[in-house]
Amino acid sequence: MNHKPIMGRTVPRPRPMLLSRDLYVPLERYLPLGSITAPGRAYHPSSAEWTEVADSSSLRLLPDEIQAPTKALIEQKWLRLHVMNIDNIAVFRVYLLPADAARSIVQQRTPKNHLLNLTKLLKAIDTSPEAWNGNPTGHNAMPFDAHATPIEGSLFYLFNTLPSPSPALESISDRYSHHAASGLLENPPYIPGLRTRLFPFQARSAAAMIERESSFRLHADPRYEARKALDGQTFYYCARDAIFLRDPIYWEAPKGGILAETMGLGKTVICLALILATKGHVPRIPQEHDRHPSYSTGVPSLSRLAADTAGRHGLPVKSFLARKRRERGEHIRFHDASSRPQYTITANPSVLRTNTRAQPPPREFTLCGTTIIVVPQNLVHQWKFELKKHVSESRDGLRVLYMDQMTSRLPRASKIAKYDIVLFSRNRFGKEWRLDSAGPPQFSSRHARGLPYKPPDNRYSSPLKSVHFLRIIIDEGHEFSSTSSDAVQAARMLVKTDRKWVVSGTPARDRLFGVEVELAADVSFEEESQVSTEAGAEFNGTPEYANGLPITAQSVRAAALDRRKAFTQREECLAAAKSLGILAKNFLGVQPWAGSDGERGADWEDYIYRHESHQSQSRTHSSFSLGLKSTLETLVVKTRPEDVEVDVLLPPLHHKVVPVEPSFYDALTANLFVFFLTANAVTSEREDSDYIFHPKSRTARSQLITNLRQSAFTWTGFTPADVEAAIEHSRAYLAKEDTKCTAIDRALLQECLTFARFILACKGWKELCAAHELGVFVKDWPSESRNVWALTNDGSTAMIGITQLAQAQMIVNSRLTDADPLEGLAIAGRITMALVEEHAAAEKESRSKPTYTHGKMGVPSSGILVEPSANKSHQLSKALIRRLTKPNDAEAISQSEGVESPLRPPKRRRSTESYEQSGSPSETSRLEETKIVGTTSAKLSYLLDKVAEHHRDEKILIFYDADNTAYYLAQCLDLMHVKHLIYTRSLSQEQRSVYIVNFEEDDSIRVLLMDIRAGALGLNVNKASRVFFINPACRPAIEAQAIKRAHRIGQTRPVFVETLVLRGSVEEAIFHRSKAMTSAEHHSAKELTDDSGMAQAVQTATLLPFTHKDGSPMAPLKVPLRLFGQADDDSLVNEGPKKRVKRGLAKRQERAGDSALALCDSDNDATEHEDWLGSGKASDLEQDDCLIPEVMEPGDELGTSTFRPNGDMFGLRA
Repeated sequence: MNHKPIMGRTVPRPRPMLLSRDLYVPLERYLPLGSITAPGRAYHPSSAEWTEVADSSSLRLLPDEIQAPTKALIEQKWLRLHVMNIDNIAVFRVYLLPADAARSIVQQRTPKNHLLNLTKLLKAIDTSPEAWNGNPTGHNAMPFDAHATPIEGSLFYLFNTLPSPSPALESISDRYSHHAASGLLENPPYIPGLRTRLFPFQARSAAAMIERESSFRLHADPRYEARKALDGQTFYYCARDAIFLRDPIYWEAPKGGILAETMGLGKTVICLALILATKGHVPRIPQEHDRHPSYSTGVPSLSRLAADTAGRHGLPVKSFLARKRRERGEHIRFHDASSRPQYTITANPSVLRTNTRAQPPPREFTLCGTTIIVVPQNLVHQWKFELKKHVSESRDGLRVLYMDQMTSRLPRASKIAKYDIVLFSRNRFGKEWRLDSAGPPQFSSRHARGLPYKPPDNRYSSPLKSVHFLRIIIDEGHEFSSTSSDAVQAARMLVKTDRKWVVSGTPARDRLFGVEVELAADVSFEEESQVSTEAGAEFNGTPEYANGLPITAQSVRAAALDRRKAFTQREECLAAAKSLGILAKNFLGVQPWAGSDGERGADWEDYIYRHESHQSQSRTHSSFSLGLKSTLETLVVKTRPEDVEVDVLLPPLHHKVVPVEPSFYDALTANLFVFFLTANAVTSEREDSDYIFHPKSRTARSQLITNLRQSAFTWTGFTPADVEAAIEHSRAYLAKEDTKCTAIDRALLQECLTFARFILACKGWKELCAAHELGVFVKDWPSESRNVWALTNDGSTAMIGITQLAQAQMIVNSRLTDADPLEGLAIAGRITMALVEEHAAAEKESRSKPTYTHGKMGVPSSGILVEPSANKSHQLSKALIRRLTKPNDAEAISQSEGVESPLRPPKRRRSTESYEQSGSPSETSRLEETKIVGTTSAKLSYLLDKVAEHHRDEKILIFYDADNTAYYLAQCLDLMHVKHLIYTRSLSQEQRSVYIVNFEEDDSIRVLLMDIRAGALGLNVNKASRVFFINPACRPAIEAQAIKRAHRIGQTRPVFVETLVLRGSVEEAIFHRSKAMTSAEHHSAKELTDDSGMAQAVQTATLLPFTHKDGSPMAPLKVPLRLFGQADDDSLVNEGPKKRVKRGLAKRQERAGDSALALCDSDNDATEHEDWLGSGKASDLEQDDCLIPEVMEPGDELGTSTFRPNGDMFGLRA
């Protein structure tokens, strides 16, 4: 296979060349490679001069193992040897013919054993100058390294030590691109249309992107490394193929790459600055397709000729004239041709087989300055708001076509060319490929006869295929490290452009990111990190010291890099390096990986590693090679943290792990899992598939460990029947005589059985499990209805289910203006608890058989299934209501509310008096005395204290990993009247996008609950300065990226992150193990328990103390929370989600002005969303001070939502 370089001669692949014996190649054409010393084999006749080896007899002086290979290479004229006898030692000088020498007089052949002969010879060569100069002794030999030169460091280390962008304006030959880049590098940067002032490092990155796009750059073939011959000449060596070249091979560098700035450093605004700086620029017609236009209407005007010439040569005339207008006030009229510049590509006749197929139709392309941006669906609205935030609304702004709806259809090519940006959601972009590739083109007999091709009327042809775009940008482009996804195929097959950019702070998924991101999750247990992961010691006063030296952000990063510096084969051969290769080859088209002219590209894995073998042998992956480093430098644009800190100082980031003391009910739940795990291990005798840690039990084990981790917050999935069945099974096993049970196992199981008998006598636990509720402890509940509502009643403190408590609060608060707000509370309590009993009875009937027999031995099926959803909704029949209420009560209910929904509060009566005057109870009121004093979950109590402390001054981001956790926490926030949003996996991608924007824009929304499985990547939540992880993520990469959602540019407060861990529990052991695991161990363990250390942490779990602490079963709140009569937000109680959203949108539209979205006509009978980014002057606002106006599409009703007691948690309902 031949590789055709952009410059220099064509060089064949490693083929030996057989010279004609009649031709002579001068010695200076050969490379002086090294010498071979043969002690005790003196050359005769003895000579002090170098003599060329002319016959095979002299080769007998060589070591035996290389005599035959050397002879073959000499006969083929690859090799020439000179020999000299020195002190009874024969010294041979080795001269090797490079593959690119004597090309005009050689005949190419391919002996099968050539590579083997050459590699054997290379092993014997000494490259020391002493031996070459005739001094074979008295020096250390320098063997020729026949393999790729290794580079020290892991991929993580290499990525984080790449040089920061340093654009060289002199390398930009195009005057217009030069002007755009120089404007970015001014102080302050000059970018018409950008209202936000860029930080200097952002401007340098944008200018570096322009430099890479517009300058003709060459990069040396990364497979060949430069080495020095013994005469000082440089030669180029491909170790994998054992090819030597005199001159390097150059390829044209890609006009794009990977923008890999660390998460939170403004990659979006950098891209917008790039687009604005090059607004009006258009690509050039490829030289091979450039044709002078013909004019059928006579002699064209001079202005028409000028316009056509400018278009053919890609001159940004409109941009140039706009600049002249801004600088000098000149208004020059420019002839706008009826159509934009176009060119046609026809198939190459030389490759057509006219006997078997017809010539495909020519393709016509329209040149335009449009940029395609492809973003994940959940980031579409965030991009819209970033456009509004950073781009001015003047004529210098951007015209945007939004293609984020799956039903949206593209306009024709001529209309697409009028936009500056076409913003696609990734799903819609992939759909374009599916529509276009629905069927192969059918060449009719009409076309076979040479007549014009006419496609079938019913076949969709994407307009993208008819446009030559300026560039394409893929946000979160690590998802493009695929070879077969629809979006990747659309980018490769439908979009024609030379400028391609991948935008991702993690270009190799979650395995490659900035060191400062990793530091976000790097914290010691039980102590707060003493150093901000960003520069910011000034926020904390004096710096800390270690070993007499000040601890700085730079020293912390250096230490972190040193920890990850070593190359480990297990880690580096995983998907990270391969993902980069796929991006380089399939999307960015980097040579030599992509191939050209129909030739197959070079194998990425063959050349980026040092393999201590050659092509015919296996791969060893000993280290990375210089080829990887040079490729990364060619592709990646990334600023080092120390250079960022010169320009911008992020607030400090404090991350600590909070060990929470388990409550009585936390201990019961944790011990139940220990009991079932112990029963399984002992009774299965740790053998066969009944053992939960047997390889065949992977699915069951995974769900059990997931449930175990989630139980550290709360868990009600087990029933008394499950416990009784496990006790019976364990007793039966212990009664057997022929078992393998050891004395230690017997003692452990007996201890667990003692606990199991204790929990069966616990009334509170049984009530919670029957109701599937989280318990809330309320002090001084109204005495007349306490016994009705309470699951347990201990004097003045009652334990009530969270759902029932929310119902009671809603009923009482809706009647605060009544004479007696507590009227009917007892009746409502009987009906509410009847719902609980009815649900418990139905579940008991469905689980009438012992459930452990359907799971694993000793483990009930409820332990290896998903916990039942806590979000329940039931309706009571009329007959049941009559049975539960007295006749007068039933009549009152029927008259006021109707029978179907007896718990619905009455409509609030309007009053001219204020809420505080008419509804707030007096100081002596019984309602004021009723307070929430604790919960059954220690983590929940801790979070409620923190929310109560901080929600008025700071926004809060809480990561969860279980739907029930979010449900219970949201109900508690409702009880506190704290407005919140729930970002869950069940939301549509569009809803997710809107929720993030609403959290940022609506100051009334104080808390965002986010599923860590859905929200760790790509989101900007920098309004939150308090971050909590309810359960440890146990995956450092995911945890770090989640933290960076809040700690990023635009954040104005110090960010405090807390990870909650239940002290002494299995969760704590799992957390400790996850922190001790190496990066390679994390990557290789798809499930946590795939790691042997993690499995051991679970297998060795022991019981927690399960007695009441201080005589109380609850986890107390520091400050009790008032339950009834607290002033609340009407929007929380009385408005449905749509009404709340409409009101919120109306308020924001008053601030933002008229909506910037407009509907425009479409030739495809479709709705297009065109965004003219308004009318206003560019300002010098900092990025965190810019107003972000509303960008909602007409008819959108998504927005602020809260959990209602009987509401649907956006898809969490079972």
